[in-house]
Amino acid sequence: MAAVGRRARRRGTAAVMADRALVAAAMAFLLAGYVLSPAGQTEVATASPTGGTATTAPATVPAPSTTSAPPVAPVPTPTPPTAPPATPAPTAAPVDQPAGLLTFRGTATRTFHGTGLIGDDPSLRWRYPGRAMCAESTVGEETRTWCGTGWTGQPAVFGHEGRTWVVVGGYDRAVHFIDGDTGEAIIPPFPTGDIIKGSVTVDPDGFPIVYSGSRDGRYRAIAFDGAAPRELWALTAADATGPTQWNDDWDGAGLVVDDHLVVGGGESR
Repeated sequence: MAAVGRRARRRGTAAVMADRALVAAAMAFLLAGYVLSPAGQTEVATASPTGGTATTAPATVPAPSTTSAPPVAPVPTPTPPTAPPATPAPTAAPVDQPAGLLTFRGTATRTFHGTGLIGDDPSLRWRYPGRAMCAESTVGEETRTWCGTGWTGQPAVFGHEGRTWVVVGGYDRAVHFIDGDTGEAIIPPFPTGDIIKGSVTVDPDGFPIVYSGSRDGRYRAIAFDGAAPRELWALTAADATGPTQWNDDWDGAGLVVDDHLVVGGGESR
């Protein structure tokens, strides 16, 4: 009984081992159904019907989606408007103040008497205009001929643009602009409507302007920076308020003081 028992146990053990081998083979077969391809893809292994070498088919792997949302257009940043460059204000060109005798007796206080000596034996250098400076003028009901350069008769003498200018009003009803070195006219005379009895005044700030009155009832600003003199403005006795006390003559020499022109007229103002 002991021997029979040992054989029976050996057969039972062999059967169990065969069963285990069968299970292991089945598990191996199942596990061998999935292998990794060389390309890194997952493949399914299939057995050949004849038991030969198995072939593999690539597993279907969903391709990554290439569909993406349309790009959002960037919102343009508004460009601030560019202000036009500021136009610089015009700058007045520097003006050289003239040196010389610019009005009757030279200064606002009428105290300039000149410099230097005339000498004991003066000689005539030139004469202008080569004729008498005469014209008719009426006072009240009397008309007569007047000759000369006015009651004061003093010209303005000053330097301008490299020349010595002599500017004077005359009884020939005109303001004259003369070259002090040659006695020739620099520009033509400026005509007025009647004789000129007072002295002229040249602008002391260097502007090419001469101020002159006349018996024609006007006090004028005359520019002399062109080929011919021209009137800038004229003041009449009618521009003053109140009654005229004497007449409408302008015989005084104006004064320019602190950018103001001061002049007395024949209407007692």
